[in-house]
Amino acid sequence: DRRGADSCVPEPPPGMATRPLLDFAAGYVQRAVDSLPRKGANQPWSVNMSYAKDVALLRKGPVTDPNLRFHRSPGAGRCHAAPRSA
Repeated sequence: DRRGADSCVPEPPPGMATRPLLDFAAGYVQRAVDSLPRKGANQPWSVNMSYAKDVALLRKGPVTDPNLRFHRSPGAGRCHAAPRSA
C-alpha cells in the first residue's frame, strides 16, 4: 500500500543455481522433471517441506527482500463510475 503497488513478484538473482523441485526417483517424475518448476539451492528460494521451519520464517523472518519487485497496474486504485443505462 505504501508503495502504491497492487502486485509483488519475486525475481531470483541472476545466475542463481537451481535444483529440481521434486527429488523423487519415480519414473513419472523423472520423465517430467524438465517441465516442472525448479527451486533455488538457498533460502528463500528453496523448499524445506517443514511446517515448523515455515512457521518460524513466516512469523519471525524478515518482511523485506531485495528480490521482490512491486508493480502498479495502469489505472490501479482508481474508481470508475459504472455507465448509466438509458
